[in-house]
Amino acid sequence: MTFLRMSLIGTGMILTVALLRLLLQRKVHRSVFLVLWVIAALRLLIPVFIPTGVQIALPQTDGGFAAAAVRTIVHPTQAQPAAISAVSGAAKLLPWAWLSVAVLLLLGFLLSHLRLRRSFRFSVPLPAEAEVAPNVRLLDGLASPLTYGVFRPTILLPAGFDWHDREKLEQILTHEKTHILHRDVLVKGILLSACCLHWFNPLVWLSFCLAGKDMEMSCDEAVIRKIGGDVRADYSASLLTLATGRRIIAGTPLAFGEGDTKGRINNLSK
Repeated sequence: MTFLRMSLIGTGMILTVALLRLLLQRKVHRSVFLVLWVIAALRLLIPVFIPTGVQIALPQTDGGFAAAAVRTIVHPTQAQPAAISAVSGAAKLLPWAWLSVAVLLLLGFLLSHLRLRRSFRFSVPLPAEAEVAPNVRLLDGLASPLTYGVFRPTILLPAGFDWHDREKLEQILTHEKTHILHRDVLVKGILLSACCLHWFNPLVWLSFCLAGKDMEMSCDEAVIRKIGGDVRADYSASLLTLATGRRIIAGTPLAFGEGDTKGRINNLSK
């Protein structure tokens, strides 16, 4: 029952954040919503309850239909022992079914991340004249920039990326460095853990998708603030350019790539 209470309370928090996001998305910075998504995810993961002192008691009555109904609820085995026994047996299997799916999801995400991480080892550093940090590298077959890694985050650029375009390079690196500065890989790990444990709750998966969008839009806004000037048109053009082509990051839930281009450009315009 404790776990179901966690899921119900977390669902209420997710609905609250989604409503606030719908009403205030043009007035509040995206990072605020991201913090709220993390709080909701932590509530789904940490079994802490605040006692309210509220108790539900059955009414006391003698004889009649009401008494029979109360006795049936309080002592269901007296009414239908065979049916209750079957339900009880199925109930004992539910925790194992939940745990099996949760473990399979978690292993699937980890294996997918490790498998694609091996392909990232074929990346090469940019030429010295590019004058970028050593954690910025080029990878053949990559369609859009992405950041991956927990302890030593690496920024990957497509092998054909024109690093001579200093303006575009600065925009892309500022965006990806913001992910690193905000520890977004840990944030995404928390959100993904909530999805694995509460896989049966569609609203938890919805919060993961919406939080990912808010994460990217928050970094876009950080680029505009840091670079300064009216660079929204140029930055939007860069997003459109990088959105074309095949993306290989579909199976990397802990990586950050250029996604939801239409929504991000619409957010920048507002």
